[in-house]
Amino acid sequence: MLADVPRRMPLLTALSLTKEAFRFEPSDEDVCEEDWIMDYSAASQLALVIRLSPSLRKLSILDAEGVFSKVPELGDAVAGLTRLDDIRFGWTHDSDVTTHDVTVGVLSRLKSQPRKVECYILQTGVGLNRGEDRFLGSFTTSVTTLKLRRHPEVILTLAPNTFWPAVESLELEGDQNSEFFINNRAHFARAFPNVRRLKILDHSCRVPSTSIPATANHWRNLDFVSISSPLPVGRPVRHLHYSANTASVHWRIDQYANDTQEFLRQSSPVTLSCRAQQDLVEWVAATASSLRVLQLHYVCRPRGHAPGLADDSDMRGVIDMFCPYIGLLQLRAFSFSLAFTLPLDDASVLRHAVAIALHIPALHYIGIQLHGGEELDVFQYKWARVVSRPQQGEPVLEMVPEYDVDALERTLLATPRD
Repeated sequence: MLADVPRRMPLLTALSLTKEAFRFEPSDEDVCEEDWIMDYSAASQLALVIRLSPSLRKLSILDAEGVFSKVPELGDAVAGLTRLDDIRFGWTHDSDVTTHDVTVGVLSRLKSQPRKVECYILQTGVGLNRGEDRFLGSFTTSVTTLKLRRHPEVILTLAPNTFWPAVESLELEGDQNSEFFINNRAHFARAFPNVRRLKILDHSCRVPSTSIPATANHWRNLDFVSISSPLPVGRPVRHLHYSANTASVHWRIDQYANDTQEFLRQSSPVTLSCRAQQDLVEWVAATASSLRVLQLHYVCRPRGHAPGLADDSDMRGVIDMFCPYIGLLQLRAFSFSLAFTLPLDDASVLRHAVAIALHIPALHYIGIQLHGGEELDVFQYKWARVVSRPQQGEPVLEMVPEYDVDALERTLLATPRD
């Protein structure tokens, strides 16, 4: 890049520095990966590249704190850029840094006004003036997507009176056993009043220490929430991802059940993605009468079935396990992903879909997926459509052609509230 600055530098629009950018394998053959050498000597030249790149709009640095600490001129070069639109400052588990003060300082001095920002923040303390430093303050009106990881509550102490009116997508991930959202919900709501998409990654399975409050006058535009425990969002949510695993809760079970049902009642989702667990599905059926689209994930093989390759009896067991609970819901679509291997051609899908449609009179679409992935908002299923429901006999169904599946899934995820 430096060999022909006038022609090459204006062409650089995106730069990604991965975990291996400054890690080198020692000459010893028996050295494990954890003992690889960190060498930041090349970062000085990289600082010059960045300083001479007027068109750079997307920047990702995985070991941001490490390289900014060792090579301050790189942080200065990044802070001096004026056209950055998408920033990701990450963190590696094998890094020896214990704070992210330098990274916070770079962000506070940034001259660009990016729309997307993602950063990891460890515990801070050295070199920061809480309440005085303008952490991200130079672009509070430009950021529309903000992702804060590890200690997202730091933003509230570094910029306690800052509002972010343009943020529509907010993702907050706390440290292990963190209760950052429970303790700061009202503050986040005030700081980010116009959020439409909210993702809370709370690694603690603890039940909130206080009961969930009634619906509050905040987050009026909230449309989508992804959350892992019954934390007090306190508003109706059209589209909800609820990734809680009830099997991992081993204390205060009754309180957890009550809080989950109150959370579902307040959220009143139209589209819901959740784990396929009997108690959770029962709570959904009892409290979410607004539901029109239900996705169940990680459907396990019914207990007591013979070992070996699964067959139709396993699918009948799954249908009998869940469908009686949701039969009275006015569902438009019901889908589930299987966590076991099952031969599944179109004829099998139609046969199982008919059995499901018999349980749920309002149903229009049934989707089945083998080996469901981790992404709760990705379908990629085989779909069957209810064509008619004769007064006598079984419903008539047909397969949805593959070329129509993407449009169908987008439509179902966008199902509006009645």
